Amino acid sequence: MLKAWPIILLFFALPAWSGSIIKCRAADGSITFSDSRCPAGQQQVSKKTYQQRRVQKKTTLKNLESASEFPAEQAGGLLSNLVFQSRFAQALSASTILKLSVSQYYAYRGQWPSSLEELNLDPSTMTSSQIKATEIGDEGKIRFQLNADFGENKEIWLYPKEVMGGSQIEWACYSNFPAKMLTNAGGIELCQSRFF
Repeated sequence: MLKAWPIILLFFALPAWSGSIIKCRAADGSITFSDSRCPAGQQQVSKKTYQQRRVQKKTTLKNLESASEFPAEQAGGLLSNLVFQSRFAQALSASTILKLSVSQYYAYRGQWPSSLEELNLDPSTMTSSQIKATEIGDEGKIRFQLNADFGENKEIWLYPKEVMGGSQIEWACYSNFPAKMLTNAGGIELCQSRFF
């Protein structure tokens, strides 16, 4: 079903149209199509008339500002999971620079930072629209406390691990959401589900 979305969206994006398509046959048997009459010397074989579909009101900034909120009861199932995954991915993307800073600290000093202050970062500024608080624990582990919109006491933990003979760092992601919510439609885990 998800593969059909681009086609469905394209259908609604097309301008409205109405008219007729006329199939014509020439004396030599060749077929042509026209939107009006058949050319001279050709005979009409068939005619299909298409009706104009109803066009919705054009969306503008003005009518979006005055529009009502999307009803929560209509956002169930797949849509609500996609919205959750989008917001969760946004929280994960906010960690990119912090993971890089932790990795660089380890590469230069040979030990993991144990606090944001060791990275010259102010904990009170390490928030976003999805993240309520950020901290670094032992062995460079990063902990994000998510905003209340995600639910009570929801967190993301990122654990660094040396790979490639210690020349690179990979990050394992753990979170206290059900595995179904953390797995996208393609079966790829955004993060591993853990109870903590």
